[in-house]
Amino acid sequence: MLYGSPGSGKTTQEKRLKRVFGFATLDAGEVIERIVMNPKNASNPRICREREKFTTGKLCTSSWALAMMKEEVIARAKEGKNLILVGTPRTLPEAFGTEKTQGMIDLLIELYGKSKIRAVLIDLPEEESVKRNSLRGRAKLDEPKVIRVRVKEYERRTYPIVEELKRRGIRVARIDGRPAQKKVFDEIVSKLGLVKHEVAR
Repeated sequence: MLYGSPGSGKTTQEKRLKRVFGFATLDAGEVIERIVMNPKNASNPRICREREKFTTGKLCTSSWALAMMKEEVIARAKEGKNLILVGTPRTLPEAFGTEKTQGMIDLLIELYGKSKIRAVLIDLPEEESVKRNSLRGRAKLDEPKVIRVRVKEYERRTYPIVEELKRRGIRVARIDGRPAQKKVFDEIVSKLGLVKHEVAR
């Protein structure tokens, strides 16, 4: 699982890991954006509500996001490959569930085994996050005021997942996201203990 504030390089590192090691990947931001911004869903009341949250920097409804991402995870697990999750689960209920709903972490343990689950936290200061995202140029999503909302949402609702993962005995590697992409990638590979024989053929 790759975690980090907006602009920390999660998607960039996901793509590098996929290319080098042949992992299956699942980027929650890309999946959600594809669904909420699809013109075919323009008249769907539920999607419209989620679109409003997404485009103003807020996290989508936990139950909706969890149900959607669990389906995606199960589909990719059937491929029999290692899986990279980017930015999901995003909230404590999504990660650890409720009395009525299984969380993503328990699903991953069920599918892969606890010993094989790793989290990577890519640290990035807020001002660097604003600077990087402002250069991307997506309408609404990359306006500084929206980026700051996204950062606060991450700090308040997503970052606590990392601390709870550590408490539950799941290894978390902390990486400085400020250096060049290649250096960040090498640090991730080193801390995860990835080796060349894992490259997909």
